[in-house]
Amino acid sequence: MPQNPSSQEIIHLLELLKEPDSTTRTNAVQQLGQLGDKRAVEALIEVLSQPGITNKMAAAQALGRIGDERAIAPLVEALRYYYPEVTNVVSEVLVGFGNAAILRLVVALQDSTYTLPHNAGLTLAKLGKPAMEQILELLKSDLKIDYIPDSTLVASLALFGEEAAQPLIQILFNENVNYSWEISEALVKIGEPALNGLLEVINSPEAEKRLIAARALTHFSHAYRQQALSELLKLSEELNADSRVAVAITLQDFKGEAVEQALLKLLQDENVRVKFSAAHSLGFAGTENVLYPLKKLVNDLTFDPIFGQTLGEIVQEAIYRIKNGHNY
Repeated sequence: MPQNPSSQEIIHLLELLKEPDSTTRTNAVQQLGQLGDKRAVEALIEVLSQPGITNKMAAAQALGRIGDERAIAPLVEALRYYYPEVTNVVSEVLVGFGNAAILRLVVALQDSTYTLPHNAGLTLAKLGKPAMEQILELLKSDLKIDYIPDSTLVASLALFGEEAAQPLIQILFNENVNYSWEISEALVKIGEPALNGLLEVINSPEAEKRLIAARALTHFSHAYRQQALSELLKLSEELNADSRVAVAITLQDFKGEAVEQALLKLLQDENVRVKFSAAHSLGFAGTENVLYPLKKLVNDLTFDPIFGQTLGEIVQEAIYRIKNGHNY
């Protein structure tokens, strides 16, 4: 229990933190933690940043006992340390701060090193459902935090495993979502529970939902990619133009005669954007079998402002890629 120490007692212990003897410093840190006085926070944060495994662990525990939120950012930074005996203690202390630590931990996931994002992820997973719910609220909210991109929030949800599968799938079907690739990757990390959810959607009567699920399934293993391809080939003939564009773009990740035939059919579509998308995808999915129909369009001057090129130029690029083994 935090006590009500005198200023003189606190000053004495703070002076002991400057002693050269490590044991003396550790004892002083522990006593400051037991006293629970917030006047010690800045000094304990300083100890946390200094070398020495024992003192780092003691400082983290002391800061956890005091419970002052000024310690959260330095504690998250301490997760960068490469000794697990330290980072395990720091992680448990951060869990004790609850929701107050979540944003700092999510930001740490963006760090370029291995240790800090790894340990921040483990700590978020320990925080469990409350952390997941706060991250979901951030994704749904109109109030965005500049230093945490939505893609990072989505990736962090994979840390919560099965519990995050259905919320992620629901977000995937939001028409305003512009990070579906990241959601699909998060679903792959979750594995079977997410896979089962997507397979259920494949049987939906709503064609748009089947398309979204099929595109997400392309991120999974070969067997499910084939199921996704089968669905995409069917959907290429029954959807509105925007969805046919999406099908055409997604088919660039597949190979085979059926894919080529579907893209060649889309190349004849009445919608300009569909034609452009199909031509572009044939450059990645096509073989020499599609060169003849492509060559018929090399002089087509139809211009699309999104691509910023004529159809003929897109076709010429596709032909070049095919002839050069798709290496361009």
